[in-house]
Amino acid sequence: MSPQQPSHSASQPEASRPSAGQTGTWRQLAGGGFALAKGIWTILSARRPVRITVGMFLLILGIVGLFLPILQGVATIIAALAILRKDIALAERIWQRWIVPLERRCQQCLHTFRQRRAGRKKNAG
Repeated sequence: MSPQQPSHSASQPEASRPSAGQTGTWRQLAGGGFALAKGIWTILSARRPVRITVGMFLLILGIVGLFLPILQGVATIIAALAILRKDIALAERIWQRWIVPLERRCQQCLHTFRQRRAGRKKNAG
C-alpha cells in the first residue's frame, strides 16, 4: 500500500499510514485554491471596468442559463449581482431587496434545523 492511500487496518505499521505532513499537503492544495480565488477577487475588486465587464458577462450568461438546462442561471445571476453591486446602484438595490432577505431566511431555517438535529441526537443518545 502506498503512503498516499489511507490505511484503515490497525495491523499495518505506522510507516505506511499517512503522516501529519501528508495531511498538510491537502491543506496546502486547498490553500492554493483559496489563493487563486483571492487573486481573482483582487483583480475584480481593483479595476472598475473589469468588474463591470465580468459582471455583465455573468449576468447575460445567467439570463441565458435560465433557459438552458446546462447552466445554473440563478447562481450565475447572484454572482453577477455580487460583482456589480459595488458599481451599479440598480444591482445594489436588487441585492438589498432580494438576496439579503433570502440569506436571513436561509440562516433562520438552518438554525432551526440544527436545533432539531441536536434535540434528536440528545434523545437518541
